[in-house]
Amino acid sequence: MRRKHFEWQIGFVFFFSVISGLFCAMTMKQLEKSMDAMRGFCAPKFKLSKGYTILKFVSKFFFEIPFFLELDELDGLRKGVFVDENKDLKCYTLCIAQMAGTITKKNEINLEKTIKQLEAMVPPDLKDLAIETVTACKDVQKQYKDPCDKTYYSAKCGYERQPDKFIVFHMTMKQLEKSMDMMRSSCAPKFKLSQDELDGLRKGVFNDDSKDMRCYTFCIGQMAGTITKKNEISLEKTLKQLDVLLPPELKQDAIEGAHACKDVQKQHKDPCDKTYYTAKCAYAKYPDKFMFP
Repeated sequence: MRRKHFEWQIGFVFFFSVISGLFCAMTMKQLEKSMDAMRGFCAPKFKLSKGYTILKFVSKFFFEIPFFLELDELDGLRKGVFVDENKDLKCYTLCIAQMAGTITKKNEINLEKTIKQLEAMVPPDLKDLAIETVTACKDVQKQYKDPCDKTYYSAKCGYERQPDKFIVFHMTMKQLEKSMDMMRSSCAPKFKLSQDELDGLRKGVFNDDSKDMRCYTFCIGQMAGTITKKNEISLEKTLKQLDVLLPPELKQDAIEGAHACKDVQKQHKDPCDKTYYTAKCAYAKYPDKFMFP
C-alpha cells in the first residue's frame, strides 16, 4: 500500500525538486520537503482571496520575475489544476525548473540533466516511473517558443500521464538556512554591515546603535512579505508565512513568539525600529531557536 501511495504521488517531479548535493537517492519524505523549498523561492507574491501577501521572494540568482498568484492557484498546481491563460503560472514553472537545474542557457528543458537529477533524488521504487514520465514528455517543449510555455505544458503532460500526485510540504532546517542566505544576499548590499555583524544578528547579537542593522531587518521583513503598505508588521501575514515555510520543530515556538511580540512595534514610529525591536523581542522569547536572515 505504501509503494502504491508513493506512485500516486510521484507527479512530474523534475519541476518540483532541487539538487541537494546528496550522493544517494533521497527518501520520499526528503523529496517532499525539498519541493516545498522551491515554492518559497519562486513565488515572490502570493495574493490570497482576502487580499494580503504571505510571501514575497525575488532571487536575483535564479529567475527575477514578479509572480502574482493566488495561494489556491499554487496549491491547485500541485494537484494538477492547470490554468492555460495564466501567464504567471506558466512562468512560475520555468522558475522552478531553473532552480532545479534542468534548464539550458537557451531556456530549454535538458532531458539529460533532468534524468540525472531524478536518479540522484527519487526513491528507488519510483525512479523508473519518474524517468519514463519525463522521457515521454520530452518533445512537448518543441511545440512552443516561449520558455514559460515549454515548462508549463511539459509539466501538464507529465500530470496527464500520472494524475493525482501533488503533495503539501514544509522546509527542512537546512533548506530554511539556505532561504535565509538568499534573503541576506538581496538585502545586505544595501547597508553598511560587516559579515560578523550579519552572522551575529542571526545568532541574536543585536546592536541598537546601528541604524543600518535596524533597517536591514526592515528590508528582510519587506522581502518576506510581512510588511503592510503603512510599513507595519502584519501578524496575519507573518503567521501565514511561518505556517508555509517553517519545519515542524520550529513552527509552534515561532508562532507563539510572533503573538507575544506583536505589540512591540506600537512603541516605535520608525519602520526600521518596528522590525528590529520585534526581532529582538522574538530572540528574548526563544533564544535557543532564534534564526534571522
